[in-house]
Amino acid sequence: MSVINEMLKDLDKRKADEQAIANGHYQSRMPATATNKNFGMVLIAILITASICIASMYFLFPNAQTISSTPLIVDNSVVEKTLNAENKQAKPAIVKTRKDDTVPANNNKNTTSEIATNTDVNVTPKEAAQKEPTAAVVLAKTDPEVVTVSAVQSTHLSKEVPTAIPTKEDVAKTSSLVISKVELTPAKLADKKLNIAMRALQNGQLKKAETLLEEAIILQPYYVEARKELAALWFGRKTYQPAKNLLSQGVMLMPDNEDFRMMLARIYSIEGNNEKAFKVLSELSTSRLLEYQLALASMASQSDHHVAAINAYNKLLVMRPEQSRWWLALAISYDSNEQYQPATSAYQKAIALGRLSSNSLQFAKQRLAELEG
Repeated sequence: MSVINEMLKDLDKRKADEQAIANGHYQSRMPATATNKNFGMVLIAILITASICIASMYFLFPNAQTISSTPLIVDNSVVEKTLNAENKQAKPAIVKTRKDDTVPANNNKNTTSEIATNTDVNVTPKEAAQKEPTAAVVLAKTDPEVVTVSAVQSTHLSKEVPTAIPTKEDVAKTSSLVISKVELTPAKLADKKLNIAMRALQNGQLKKAETLLEEAIILQPYYVEARKELAALWFGRKTYQPAKNLLSQGVMLMPDNEDFRMMLARIYSIEGNNEKAFKVLSELSTSRLLEYQLALASMASQSDHHVAAINAYNKLLVMRPEQSRWWLALAISYDSNEQYQPATSAYQKAIALGRLSSNSLQFAKQRLAELEG
């Protein structure tokens, strides 16, 4: 402490000298060598004092030796002020890469501890602050007691960082939902309405199904399935006239459609108009569909068109020659048309094949006996 007292005395002496200079009465009280000696003593005293202060802080604040591995809490206002100051200086900052998000302990008090993204890049503080997904925490190189934060944004630094950081505009573009209007063709729209109508029929929603089928036919007049379903719906409800109109229109548009003709002939037959039923069917007598020829033969027989019936049954027997009922029907048609010889052969064939009901078998034997007698 004697050194400190001597330093304080020297300071008092210097103050007296300064006051004497200010008053104009200064006189040197010691030689130049003494002055230099005192100055050296003062400098040594200052260094000793500084060392004591540093040692005191070292023991009082042991955590100042290293930067803790706990996350830094930085005031955003301080960061903004620091960023503004560094932006004015326009000095690039060196950002180093570490794989973890902690600052390791460093015993060298004059080294720089830095945390950044995965690759070594040279960026300005402004650019480092603008990188939103992974910004860096940079501790500037300073004295052990002073730490300056140049850029901060707390993030979790993963081990792998994408080479290109997407911007908000890119995210908005990729995440946006693009809705395009697709116009259905009349055929596809008609198909859609038919499918919905079929589900409505299964659920007993007849009115809804009727409306959808009508719309489908308006879109596609040649839509066979929709026209058949609507005709069957009206037939089941016994609304025959709309069904006949619908089927007649279908026959006009598609004359070779057997289904439209058979459905229309059936309605005429139910109404007792066998002649119209036969006429509708006879217009397509060349059909090779078994059900169609059977309907034509039946309507021809009931409306006394025996030649048409003979032709129809002959076509049926080419398809199914073992059907004894059709042989009996052919024999009756020949017999009714006064063609007795082929009628006799047809009766014999029907009896020989068997599988006739007792009444049919009795009638065939009786009529054969009359023709042979």
